[in-house]
Amino acid sequence: MGEKINIEKIEVYKDTYQVDLRYKESGKSEKVSIRKDALFALITVAEEEATLTSCEWALIDQECASVYNTACGHAWQFAEADIKDCSIEFCPFCGKVIQIDKNEI
Repeated sequence: MGEKINIEKIEVYKDTYQVDLRYKESGKSEKVSIRKDALFALITVAEEEATLTSCEWALIDQECASVYNTACGHAWQFAEADIKDCSIEFCPFCGKVIQIDKNEI
């Protein structure tokens, strides 16, 4: 996860927002422009992710029962066993409770 930021100022233009940012740890300032539609898409994705309480994992290959795709966009491989033999409960990427795809059980 990146450095935390403060939003110092937002200027609204026809199709874009001009945002002045200040990074909390380094104190560095930066101006960024973002299209309104892109900003709303990011907000929608963040809201959807915030409402998810679990991360669904799906087995990639039935013959190799140790490699999974995660709902948060990663892949995970168990070195010695499959997920049923391990005591892993939380996704190491997003921190949410792991839910195995019902088609895999």
